[in-house]
Amino acid sequence: MAHLPDHLPILDRRLARDGCPSVYVEREITTPVDLCDARGRLNPDAVGFSRQPLVRANLSGHWPRKKKWNFWNWIGPDFVFSVTLADIDLASFCSFTLTDFTDGAHWSGASYGRSGRFALPEEVEASVAFQDGGLDYANRTDGADLAVHFRGRARDRTEVAAEFAVRRPPGHESLNVVVPWTSSRFQCNSKHAALPCEGEVRAGDRRYRRRPATRGPFAGRGRHRRVIAPRTRGGPHPRRSGDTECALGEPSTHSGRPGQDVRPWRPVALR
Repeated sequence: MAHLPDHLPILDRRLARDGCPSVYVEREITTPVDLCDARGRLNPDAVGFSRQPLVRANLSGHWPRKKKWNFWNWIGPDFVFSVTLADIDLASFCSFTLTDFTDGAHWSGASYGRSGRFALPEEVEASVAFQDGGLDYANRTDGADLAVHFRGRARDRTEVAAEFAVRRPPGHESLNVVVPWTSSRFQCNSKHAALPCEGEVRAGDRRYRRRPATRGPFAGRGRHRRVIAPRTRGGPHPRRSGDTECALGEPSTHSGRPGQDVRPWRPVALR
């Protein structure tokens, strides 16, 4: 088995030059906390990580630097389906993609408009919904679970529809982290992986089913205030080993300015 590094080797020289360690020990947050202070700047008490989404993303002011989004990805043996709902101050959009792994067939669509068309709550696990531009999407809390509905048309006019029930087992952990670049430039990410899910997505006369035994839905929610949109690469890949659910993360990078403030981040969550 190939050995995977715990950081990005390409950054070794930069880390050594700046006296930065290759492994960071972060503070764990265990009680609810606000992301921002009364002036809309980073609250130092929010910096760190938590195993549940405890940070309230109370972004305010500082137009046009705020970026907020909810991304959901459902993956199965023969397909991957994703929906993104985002407001980036300058604009807002809802977009979707569906890919068939068996033959590479791909469908996508989006609705773009002004900022403020829909609400992205401060609590990242709260319900969200969108209905505009031919797309109808809802991801709503249903007791301890999530009820997901989607309907829209791809660019080739194929109708795409989905219905999922996403389970949230008691004690299921997520990866939540606040990254401080400066007091006025920071990001809050909440990643939820390996959630049990059942339902189906349809594209025209094709139908793709998800069964409870096949885990893998992934949610990434972001609340950022940045000079530019963040660059990210990598994410959790759900796997099962016996009765254990694992979400293994690839190396990721986040950049505040091109060529500056690049740090390694390798999330690994186990359940």
